[in-house]
Amino acid sequence: MKRLQTATLAMSAAALLIVIALGAWSFGPMTARALADQIGEMAVAYNNAQLERDFEKVYPQYRARLPIQIDDRTTLVDLSYRGHLFRLRHLVETERSRTAAIASSEQTRKSTLAKVCADEDMRATMKRGAIYEYQYLDRQSRLLNSFDIRNADCAL
Repeated sequence: MKRLQTATLAMSAAALLIVIALGAWSFGPMTARALADQIGEMAVAYNNAQLERDFEKVYPQYRARLPIQIDDRTTLVDLSYRGHLFRLRHLVETERSRTAAIASSEQTRKSTLAKVCADEDMRATMKRGAIYEYQYLDRQSRLLNSFDIRNADCAL
């Protein structure tokens, strides 16, 4: 009888170990992946909050200078930020048709990209994850062009 109890106990312990091993093998990677994802999300949230605090510091200085004439037909009229996104809205004064203004958007993006990538402060901010969103509107507030610039764009 004692042997039977010992054998039953040993088999129960072995079965429990097998269940634990299978559980760890099956669910362990998912748990580790979920934990890694959660840590990554927390790091992104912290970085976004830090960028937003940095934007809060410089925002009033730039906002007070608006509107800023960029060239003979483009004026920076509004700035805003949220998390890691810094938005710059421009008013485009043009006699050309809306279609022609939209068609010149690639040239605008290329010239803006060159200026942003040459600016050390903007590059440093983008290396921390910031994205600069440029929007170009006509007098009726219709979107003519919009593009983002991130750090990876400067490597192209």
